[in-house]
Parts: sequence; structure tokens; C-alpha cells
Amino acid sequence: MTNSFYLGQVIGLYLIVMAVYLFVRREKMAELRQNLQHEPVLLVLSGGIALILGLLIVLAHNVWVFGWPVIITLLGYLLIVVGLVRLFFPEKALALFDKMNKGPGLVMAAAVMLILGLWLTIAAFGWV
Repeated sequence: MTNSFYLGQVIGLYLIVMAVYLFVRREKMAELRQNLQHEPVLLVLSGGIALILGLLIVLAHNVWVFGWPVIITLLGYLLIVVGLVRLFFPEKALALFDKMNKGPGLVMAAAVMLILGLWLTIAAFGWV
């Protein structure tokens, strides 16, 4: 359970920071999209990093309990899927990125990240 607290603290704080970044710097996402299209190595690199992080989380924390620690495990599996999609289906990854940037997709994703981040942080630091 020690891993749960540590990973919950790190991942929770990361999600909060990234959600705030997405709310504040939303216009940067279009620039990032252009960079990903013109520099495919960035997509491969980000896919590799997501895959490694997902594997590390799943191998170190494959916890299936009713409670907040399962969120960490699910995020690990999500990172594995994201990494594999970016590596093997880069066109699909870019299309999904485009879809997220149009309409309320990015704001909704940031809101979900913020809620999950707050929940993990509060639970992992034992503030409840």
C-alpha cells in the first residue's frame, strides 16, 4: 500500500498541474499538434515514454481493490494503450488529438484530469 500512497501523490499532483496548464495555455495545443505532424519523432518519443511509464506503473502497482488505488492501476493501463497507439497508429493518434482540440473536448479532458488529480492527491496524502 506504500506504493499506492507514493504513486497517488505523484500522479495526483501531476494531473492537477497538467489540468491547470491545459486550462491556462489551451492555445498551445494547436502549436503542439503542428510540431507532432512535422516532427514524427516527437510522437514516437512521447509514445515510448507513455509506454514505459504505463508498464512501470502496472508492474509496480497492479492493485485491484475497491477504492482510489485502482485508479492508479487503470491510469497505468491507459498509458500503455496511449503509448501503443502513438507508436503503431500515429495517424489515429493525431486524428484523436485534432478531435480533442475542437469543441469542448480539451476543456472536458482537463476537467476530468483536475477531478482525478484532486481525488488522488487528497486520498494519497490522507487528507480525508
